[in-house]
Amino acid sequence: MAAGCNQEVTMSADMEMYWTPSMYDGVNDYSHDDYTCTLKLTIPATYMMFMANMELMTPSLIYETIGCKGDNLVYTASSGNAVCICGTVSGKSWSESTFFDGPKSFSFTWTSVAADG
Repeated sequence: MAAGCNQEVTMSADMEMYWTPSMYDGVNDYSHDDYTCTLKLTIPATYMMFMANMELMTPSLIYETIGCKGDNLVYTASSGNAVCICGTVSGKSWSESTFFDGPKSFSFTWTSVAADG
């Protein structure tokens, strides 16, 4: 794991943030090391209703391997369902919301695998 690359964020009204895993900005400086970085986001219970929209910016590219067994990004929804993606990921998006059922947490986990080249 890269030092200091995990982050936990409690969301708030009108919040906007941008996250890049350490050692990779989505286009340049593509690291060829083994490491994992996780961004965990939480919608607190203090909000009766809340919506969070997440979108991968353009351009964004993750080295593509069969079944995304190499470098990948995993989105884990608050329901526990996980989606693993790689290749051209620009424009991929997800939403999470609460309706009197917070708190809810969800995450993005970036994995870099040196063996995939």
